[in-house]
Amino acid sequence: MSAGGDVSDVEAKAADEALIAVVLVAYNSAGVIREAVLSVDEPADIIVVDNASGDDLEAALEGTGARIIRNAENLGFGTACNIGARATSATFLLFLNPDARLELGALHRLMARASADPGLGALNPRIIDGDDKVWQRRHSRLLDEVANRRVRETLTGDCEIEMLSGAALFCRKAHFDQIGGFDEKIFLFCEDDDVAVRLMAAGHRLGYVHDAVVRHARGGSSAPSPALERFKAYHFMRSGRYGRLKHGLGFNRPYQIALCSWKYALGWLKLDRRQRAKYAGYLRALGEPSPDL
Repeated sequence: MSAGGDVSDVEAKAADEALIAVVLVAYNSAGVIREAVLSVDEPADIIVVDNASGDDLEAALEGTGARIIRNAENLGFGTACNIGARATSATFLLFLNPDARLELGALHRLMARASADPGLGALNPRIIDGDDKVWQRRHSRLLDEVANRRVRETLTGDCEIEMLSGAALFCRKAHFDQIGGFDEKIFLFCEDDDVAVRLMAAGHRLGYVHDAVVRHARGGSSAPSPALERFKAYHFMRSGRYGRLKHGLGFNRPYQIALCSWKYALGWLKLDRRQRAKYAGYLRALGEPSPDL
């Protein structure tokens, strides 16, 4: 499917030279991933890396042209992305969440921007959430407060940015390979912040493409449950702690333990199972020894 009259030459080139690979990581995502794959409207090498799901991924992807790489166990988001990236020789990579979908022409616009400015290490599109609102991250755990104030500025047009969202992260493979891909010590969360910091440290810039639109349901890749809430909270705290220590930013563990203990107790008082599960996950991560850097 073409995104407009100016896309045909690019499509032909992509078909001949495998310009683009779209990498999706699946974990019990069969209910949403087909729509994500079918939204790819450029010739592309579509790679789905399955983190030991228990659902019928093959049936969900039948007839889409996607190839599946199976992991024997859940290796985490970043490691699975790296496996997908190593499986292609494409010039450009798009890491796309399974509960996201590309609007018509989005992939072409990302590729055109990256082609026009090789100094850009990675790009984010405009991300629209399930309520039809622009979703923009307002804080990075790996940036100082001055940079985070800039991050909170509203994105209105193509511009440079200092933080990336991994929900739809487009990059030149050579730049991604140069920094060693995602840090495989991070199982889940903060891997996009870490990649952004390392790309900028390597001398690359980060960009935002306003007219490239991706719709992201957010949280729709796996069914919600208290167990999943604990799992996500554990890795959110664990990866944030690791990332801050890795980049020399410090981490106030006693304060976090006190705060999370208080909020866990409030969860019991309010009979809020979700809050109890979330803060139990945080406290589990905080109870571990300092991470190996």
